[in-house]
Amino acid sequence: MKIVLYNLDFRFSNRYFIFPLFSFLLLVPKSKIYGSELKTYNQPVITDILPNSAQAGSIISVLGTDLGTILNVDFPSVFVNQVNATTSISVMGENLILVKIPSYIKSGLLTISGISQIAVSPISFNYLKKAQTIIGINEGTTALQFGAAAFTITGNNVENNVVINASSTPSQGVISIVGNTIKIIGIGSASITGSMAISPNYEAVNITSYLEIEPLPVTITSFNYSKIYGIENPPITGSILGAASLASVGVVFYTNATTLSSVGDYPILISFLGESASNYDITTIAGNITITKSNQTISFPSIPNYKLGNSVGYLSVFGIKSSSGLPVELEIKGKARLQSFEGEVAVLQIDSLGIVSISGSQSGNENFNAAPVVLRLLEITSSISDTNETIDTSKTLALTHFNIGERALAYPNPSNGNFHVDAAINSTIKIINTLGDVELIAVNKNPQPILIHNKGIYFLIISSGNSQRVAKVAIE
Repeated sequence: MKIVLYNLDFRFSNRYFIFPLFSFLLLVPKSKIYGSELKTYNQPVITDILPNSAQAGSIISVLGTDLGTILNVDFPSVFVNQVNATTSISVMGENLILVKIPSYIKSGLLTISGISQIAVSPISFNYLKKAQTIIGINEGTTALQFGAAAFTITGNNVENNVVINASSTPSQGVISIVGNTIKIIGIGSASITGSMAISPNYEAVNITSYLEIEPLPVTITSFNYSKIYGIENPPITGSILGAASLASVGVVFYTNATTLSSVGDYPILISFLGESASNYDITTIAGNITITKSNQTISFPSIPNYKLGNSVGYLSVFGIKSSSGLPVELEIKGKARLQSFEGEVAVLQIDSLGIVSISGSQSGNENFNAAPVVLRLLEITSSISDTNETIDTSKTLALTHFNIGERALAYPNPSNGNFHVDAAINSTIKIINTLGDVELIAVNKNPQPILIHNKGIYFLIISSGNSQRVAKVAIE
């Protein structure tokens, strides 16, 4: 049958009805139509669709004859209130048109229409849905270490959300899920399934990933420390090597050494609080705290000069002690003897006139160093003597030093026996040996070197007016 397009102007009987000029198709014999013929079209024929199955967005070729009049190609819609989904076409000629596959359609018959609603027999088409992709997990088993970064599971389909289901061994404490984010919170095994349901343009998908969470290797080292006996322990800490902190592992450093622990090396031990440490493969390197000896001093009060009568005298000296609490040893040279020494009180027996040297020492023990020796000088004079000469016994002499005061009283010191004395004109110079015997008494009228022939330790007492200075001189 031919399809003819006419431009018609109708008049009925004696009444004139002028209709607007319009175009339409008539499938009636030509002899009964009055007007002028414009154009004749043949019926389009569809012979094939290539490919017959395609996804949304793909271009298919519609093959046939007389396709130049085709205006629309409609696909069955997935929406209830929309019968067809219209798409764009490109007419390439009488035998070919190109059609872009729309979204939200389904398989079925394509409806094709052309100029002036020329009907074309429908042809079957198979709509292929796209595959959905879940991003963030992989099928199979994945090994991770505790402390691995959190990860998020998403999909490539905006029409669908990813549904996540998970289980773990132990049942709690391996992973946590907040929204679509997975966080590693412990060691163990976990199974994570991500699902996306079927949608208009996508097929359903399920992916299951198995996680094996292993302990995180860390190395914990305690620092080394040193302290003095009797002093409190310093704060003890250490370092950690690995992607963790001491606090997150729950590390505690401690030692069995105390303030009064004896001198020696003590290990610094490492322990852990709570259950956090079970998530780590821990290597420990223990340090030491080294306790060294403490210094000590001797407290030795000054001794007043003693005036001896006609009989033996006794002098008590109080407050002789060491800072360590260890007993002080006394050595007495000169005209006196140690009668007794109990606690902090020493009793001296005074036998005769002269100079007495009393040295206090403490040799130390396993926890204390030896104390510097403290020396006291005691001058014993007669109670009937008219001498006004006194010795300042508040002077404390350490045996490791030869001088007391701001400058040297004798130089060179030690000497070979020939030395100079720093003394004012008319001052009195007295030299006494360690037995308390006076070796020399001189008045410094004309400063000149002093000569002593015997080797040994001597005490030099320089008196000028109301003042005295004391020094120790070594003759070698």
